[in-house]
Amino acid sequence: MDKPFPAYSGDEPYVFVSYTHADAARVYPEIQWLHDQGFNVWYDEGIEPGTVWRDELARAIDGAALFLFYVTPTSVERPHCLREVGYAVDHEFPFLAIHLEPTDLDPGTELTLSSIQAILKYDTPERAYR
Repeated sequence: MDKPFPAYSGDEPYVFVSYTHADAARVYPEIQWLHDQGFNVWYDEGIEPGTVWRDELARAIDGAALFLFYVTPTSVERPHCLREVGYAVDHEFPFLAIHLEPTDLDPGTELTLSSIQAILKYDTPERAYR
């Protein structure tokens, strides 16, 4: 699947998006909507070839005004997503979890996300969600 737009790079506030590529068909329209509303969005399209991947992710999270995690059964099983989430929570960055569908969380993930603001998109009317 084609990436919807280039990831933000600059000095203005931006949203860091954590998701799994398996959910790209559902997440890309979400981040495209954010982009269309004028939000600067950084997602893994912004990692330059030849860079140290984990360092780039940490720098991108460090610079974000908001960490946005799309929660699905797939994303909570992906070690890369969970590392990003753990880093953001451990460093107390502003964080929002958007649950795209009902998702069973293992106890560790449930504990990590228990104090995080969340939106249950699957259970919220579209107008209210937006």
